[in-house]
Amino acid sequence: MMKTRRNKPIQLLLRIVAAAIFPMVFLIPLPGNAQEQKVAADSSLSGLPVATQIKILNQWSEAYRNNNPAKAEQFVRKAIGLSKQTANDTALALSFKNLGNINYVTGQLDSALILYHRAYEIYRQLNDSAGWSTCLNNIAIVHTGFGEFDKAINELLRATDIKLKLNDLYMASIFMRSTGDCYYYKGDYKNAMGYYVKASKLTRYFDDPQFSVQLQISIGSIFEALNDFGKALDYYQNALVIADSINDLYFKSIILYDIGLVYFSMEKYPEAFDLLNRSLAIKEDINFTQGIPNALILLGKIYETDGKPEKANELYIRSMKISYELKDKHLLVKSLNSIAGNLLTMQHYDDALDYLSQSLEIATEIGAKPEISDIYREMALTFAALRQMDSADFYLDHYLKLEDSLKPDESAVNAFADSLQKAPASTFKKNTAEEIGNNEPPSPTPKPDKLPLEFLMAPAILIILLTGICIIIFVTFATGLFYGNRKNNKRLFHK
Repeated sequence: MMKTRRNKPIQLLLRIVAAAIFPMVFLIPLPGNAQEQKVAADSSLSGLPVATQIKILNQWSEAYRNNNPAKAEQFVRKAIGLSKQTANDTALALSFKNLGNINYVTGQLDSALILYHRAYEIYRQLNDSAGWSTCLNNIAIVHTGFGEFDKAINELLRATDIKLKLNDLYMASIFMRSTGDCYYYKGDYKNAMGYYVKASKLTRYFDDPQFSVQLQISIGSIFEALNDFGKALDYYQNALVIADSINDLYFKSIILYDIGLVYFSMEKYPEAFDLLNRSLAIKEDINFTQGIPNALILLGKIYETDGKPEKANELYIRSMKISYELKDKHLLVKSLNSIAGNLLTMQHYDDALDYLSQSLEIATEIGAKPEISDIYREMALTFAALRQMDSADFYLDHYLKLEDSLKPDESAVNAFADSLQKAPASTFKKNTAEEIGNNEPPSPTPKPDKLPLEFLMAPAILIILLTGICIIIFVTFATGLFYGNRKNNKRLFHK
């Protein structure tokens, strides 16, 4: 009885603390739905100067763009509203550009192009050459998405010239890589290699994991196109390590596709199938619509090799519809070519010719020589199957000539490889996750200066509560020992 009576104050204290803690647990601001997050973000910005709020909101939108476009859009639209309210044209142009970036990632190319042009016009009125030259790059990327490679190259060259005059080597290197990508899509590998080398030489002036990812993807694509699969995998896999380390799902989905493509070319179909499905799942999860058709096409080709042309055709049709909605002529050509090849396999020769004719017209318009080469090959095979040998010979001759012209001479390839070996070690070294993890996030998707309050408060409150509970338990335990085992204290402490 004495023990119980003496512990009553402690039991009462525990009840009081428990009664206080229980409702507090439900008040801890943990990440929740979009509305709750918006309220938390708004409250964390309250009291700051409006210009600072706009800056932070844009930083948040950039940080979330590649992994959570919906949340990124919430932040940037808030920034647009504040920019308009305060007549802050510089901030408004930046916000329009960032919203355009989000629309590009989600496949809304028309909307992205409009927003980039709006930002470009504001920057021109402000005589902000750094701003409008960056918009030129973004406009060029949309033209690339539409398959308008020559337009894109013209815009990129203008933008690069301005950045070099401003001594902005970081952005100039990004634009050079993008220019190389356009030449790659055109099948002009020699010019592509030249621009990739120029971009790599500028990387000695900065250390940006995301730029390293992009450049290694581009260089890996060159080696993949030249059937040097070992070197291609080296670049792709190193890029994947970096993308994982900075948690960039957008580029991770691209790299998984690229590695899957190499495995497909090496006839390692199960490995390719797994990688492509992983890539597709990420693209669908982050709403990266423009990346979906390529994955669907390659998965369809694996189904073809497995003797399932009907399943393959379903994926090709889906890819064609998405490409048409995106107005991406390059992807549309790839989709039409895939449908035609599948029809050829199923011996539907006339239907195959119809798709190939449509594809050839579009591919010629955009100057996509690798795809034109594929079309010539498929048309030669189709006409041969129809016993129309004159037409078959005509397209076979065109295919052989074009295919031969696409291959850069050996000296150019060797010079390209030598230039990469001479690049700064930090650019292409075999990074480990630990090494990369110590780097700051890249400029295009930076960490926010200030995280939403919900993410800062929750851990602190939890730690305080857990510490308090531990103290109470310790006090209770110690009190029990003192009152209940007072006679045994000497034995306990001299055990």
